[in-house]
Amino acid sequence: MTNISNLFGGEFKPPVEVPASNKTPGEQLIDAIASHGYEPPAEIIFDGNIHRFSPSGRARDDSGWYIAHAGKIHAGAFGCWKESTSINWRQDIGRELSLAEEMEHSTRMKQIRAKREEEQARLAATASDTADTIWSNATDASDSHPYLERKQVKSHGLRVTGDGRLIIPMIGQEGEIASLQFIDSAGEKKYLSKGKAEGAYFVLHGTDSTIYIAEGYATAATVHEITGGTTFVAFSAGQLANVAAMIRQSYAGDLVIVADHDESGTGQRKAEEAARASNARIIIPPIVGDANDYHVAGHDLAALLMPPVVDDW
Repeated sequence: MTNISNLFGGEFKPPVEVPASNKTPGEQLIDAIASHGYEPPAEIIFDGNIHRFSPSGRARDDSGWYIAHAGKIHAGAFGCWKESTSINWRQDIGRELSLAEEMEHSTRMKQIRAKREEEQARLAATASDTADTIWSNATDASDSHPYLERKQVKSHGLRVTGDGRLIIPMIGQEGEIASLQFIDSAGEKKYLSKGKAEGAYFVLHGTDSTIYIAEGYATAATVHEITGGTTFVAFSAGQLANVAAMIRQSYAGDLVIVADHDESGTGQRKAEEAARASNARIIIPPIVGDANDYHVAGHDLAALLMPPVVDDW
């Protein structure tokens, strides 16, 4: 008799089950939060509501959040409002889920996502109102502010708080002030609590034959003052892609990302990702630091940004 078992992948073998974790669902979620570099909360409450915690361990930092649902298979999500992160989580039960369990888990994750987005929108709206009030009551910043003098750039529409911190408005996709960045005289940067940073920008207006994007204000101001070109502040390496995509929707010309030269490679990597997605060019200082550091150190940033055209015909 012919052996036809090979037509169906060989003889039947029962799936090998991975032993389930001997930790409770709460302990598993705490481990998952810690594995992403956050300081986890002391305990997890499985009630389907959003709970806040300090991802940095600092008392006044409540930008961390988690949602945890109890059930046959516990599930949830966690992240950080400040970093715009969101990570899904599911209890380890030591085996793969059945089709019915997968469908139930998918439905639950949709509910979690909807609740998270609703809470995020509420916090962002409140922060936007607060940002508008702070900005309206602030005074214009002087070019002689210690931070600006050290960075050798001017104040292009910045304002200052009563205690001397620079204020940079973070403009949202609808043109509203979505959040604020504060920079003190020593250069320490902080953001308005719960403000929406994703996709936010600040722009220094100029010519538009080439539009530039940089991470920080000092870098953007340096590029703008040297080139005269319109320059956007993305505020972080992770936001370069969002700002570049926003510009590309209405601008088909030369788009240049002036990336930071980080020892970790983060600035270069994020700039490359943004450039590929938005068909942009990248300029990176040849030494560690950003374009402002390169300029302040006495190097020729103009030659780096606008290299002479060589006609070797």
